[in-house]
Amino acid sequence: MLLSELLREAVIVALVLAISWSASVGGAASQERPSDTFRASAVSLLASFLRVNASFKGCNAKEGFAFIVGENDDKLFLAVPDHVIHCRVFTPPVAEVVQLGGYSSDGKPFSFGRADPIALPAAGTSGSEDIAFLSVPKPQTWTTKHTLMADAAELANGTAVTFLGYLQRPIIPQQLGVVVDVCDTAYTTKACGILVERLATQVGTSGAVVFNEQGHVVGLNILGERDESLALALRLDEIRRIAEKAGVPWNIYTDAEELKFGERLGRAINGGDREKFKAVVAKRINLDRSYKFNDENSPYPPLAVAGWANQIDMAVTLIKSGARAHYGPAIGAAMAAQRYDALKIMLDAGMGTACPFNTALSKGDETSIRMILAANSRELVTGNCGGLTPVNAAIKAGREDVAAALFELRPAGLGDEDQLLVSAILKGQSSMVEKLLNTGAGKGLVGDNVTGSPLHAAAFVGNSELVERLLAMGVPVDLRDYQGGLYGPTPFEAAIFGGNFQIARLLAKRGGSPLGYRNGKERIFSDLIFYKLTDVQQQQARRVVIELATDYCSKLKETQFSEARDFRIQRRNCENL
Repeated sequence: MLLSELLREAVIVALVLAISWSASVGGAASQERPSDTFRASAVSLLASFLRVNASFKGCNAKEGFAFIVGENDDKLFLAVPDHVIHCRVFTPPVAEVVQLGGYSSDGKPFSFGRADPIALPAAGTSGSEDIAFLSVPKPQTWTTKHTLMADAAELANGTAVTFLGYLQRPIIPQQLGVVVDVCDTAYTTKACGILVERLATQVGTSGAVVFNEQGHVVGLNILGERDESLALALRLDEIRRIAEKAGVPWNIYTDAEELKFGERLGRAINGGDREKFKAVVAKRINLDRSYKFNDENSPYPPLAVAGWANQIDMAVTLIKSGARAHYGPAIGAAMAAQRYDALKIMLDAGMGTACPFNTALSKGDETSIRMILAANSRELVTGNCGGLTPVNAAIKAGREDVAAALFELRPAGLGDEDQLLVSAILKGQSSMVEKLLNTGAGKGLVGDNVTGSPLHAAAFVGNSELVERLLAMGVPVDLRDYQGGLYGPTPFEAAIFGGNFQIARLLAKRGGSPLGYRNGKERIFSDLIFYKLTDVQQQQARRVVIELATDYCSKLKETQFSEARDFRIQRRNCENL
């Protein structure tokens, strides 16, 4: 055996991979520390990064890392340094048991299952690379995680990289490494290795994923600190070549490759080409990413494109293939086509429900309403669609039964109770009004972007009992919406515009100004034409305003016309009466 091969085997055998680590190990004090982007990239890689525990007969147990590189049917496929699962490099026995451990989103370890070696280097050969492949049944709780591999332009000398390791929890070194050779062959057979300076790889880091700041995978660590300053990673593009030659499924692509696949997918969906659609979905690209599928359109996620193109079956396939079900066009298409089988799949997958529910209400689609209610999603009770919550939409649609059911599911203190109260008052839904008043709603100047407040709404619809109740609760009689509101700045004006002159008299009697806010009676008179009042009602409104304003002004004492803004306006309005 050649001296270089003997040295290579000696170094590998010396790496008996009991996890050890010193996060403080690094280069010079001036060496760059990992940025927040590096740390975020590490988190994104966490789900595809697994611990390996290999046990043998007649050989010490070994530990290392593996990385998920492909998925097919119900299996995951991983790359791992061969020396982690062989007693001696390229030499039997292979490990009797290869146990994998994964990491949850908060970094806590959990058992991933027992793996089977499926592609190993030829035994006793010096013509193979130190890489092997494992398969493991995909856990039901595991969802596809998408990573990208670095392309040729990113494999440049001087590039900062780090790796994901483990010390009681996943960590990255305190100092970054720097690529000094993008095709080192001193410790490989034919493939290119990435030589990294000052990367703190120590015994126990074989198989750790090496990545750049963008989170693109550069390679897998093979040899740690061979001369106390350099580490070697086998390039991921070389591992891909070996995997494809061995028939191992591969689903990690460069950014440019994924964009190209995404464009093909969008065109296939938009054109209804099922065969091309299936072929691209099988690539298992990131289905939540936005892709351009022609020169005229902005990038969109495939699920949104499927909805707009009314490709409901394709939308279902995308969801089953891992697309996050939160794009409204797809569920809208299913409802419009009365494809309730597809609607159920979308709801079960957690697709957003606020906009679909509001649409179902507006169209009277009772089946969709029942199905969405049954889904009982959090968004249905806390979300909104264009500012309109489902419970408010139900009130506005006159569906007090649906509104009451949704209201019971709501957590307390969402802050929109006054808006709901306005809607319920305008719709005359007494039971909802009572529910909302019991929450403490009704005191604020918060309407539904149409009406100034619950007091304005009660005055407009002529609910004298509610007006009295709100005033008794301490709502100011002259509660003013300085932006105007649809029914005027003050409750008095709302009563006049609603043709409820007795309530107008009540409010004036309680101290409300019959002169409005700006421009006095002239403003009120000019606004009368915007409301559904008959000519007779308009004439009566004018008489009531002049009568009450004359009385109001005659009772004001001179001292009450202070220099405060409101009094100056009222003095001017009285002078112009």
